[in-house]
Amino acid sequence: SSGINAEYGVIRVCVEYAKEKPAGSHGPYIQIRDFTVYTATDCMVFRGDIVKTATRNGTCSWLKTLVLISVRMGGDELNPAYQEPIQAYLSSSICLGIIGGRKRHSLYFTGFQGSKLIHYDPHRCQPVMKTEGDFKYESYVCSTPRKMAFSKMDPSCTFAFYLSSEDDLRELTKLSSRPGVIKVFEILDGTKEEYMTTIFNPTIMANDH
Repeated sequence: SSGINAEYGVIRVCVEYAKEKPAGSHGPYIQIRDFTVYTATDCMVFRGDIVKTATRNGTCSWLKTLVLISVRMGGDELNPAYQEPIQAYLSSSICLGIIGGRKRHSLYFTGFQGSKLIHYDPHRCQPVMKTEGDFKYESYVCSTPRKMAFSKMDPSCTFAFYLSSEDDLRELTKLSSRPGVIKVFEILDGTKEEYMTTIFNPTIMANDH
């Protein structure tokens, strides 16, 4: 692994985060009581893995699930074709926002107005404090949103979605497959393990021909 002072991009952070799962868990996610996280990479989301994550392999009812999807929407600059799907995602009630920024500056995008993104700057780090009692948190968060042109958005970012039920998963599937709109990421049936087996299994590939 990299040193403690290494710099990470958004996608690298999500990849490393997915590796930090507890013993006995399966797939790219971690588990917390009544809440769980699914992390997708390579612009591919697997419905089967999300269901396994949200139900802890079928052992409980649907948990509150945070879905993080890392994508790249262009080369050095954002491809303008992605503006429409970005606006659609940010308009959805299941979208928590976008972890991203502009070149060499991290930002948290929460919405848009016209051709501009609405964002908060997360860089308000201060010395750790005890949170017991009358804790004042106001100075630790950015209270004033700002706007930035879509064209200045770094193409590498991570979408965050909150799925409180299987209906929300169906909503996410609809959002990702709108007719006539370029896809930001792909939602596939089954699990990533099943997908990789199909791709790299010589017998299955031979039968397909």
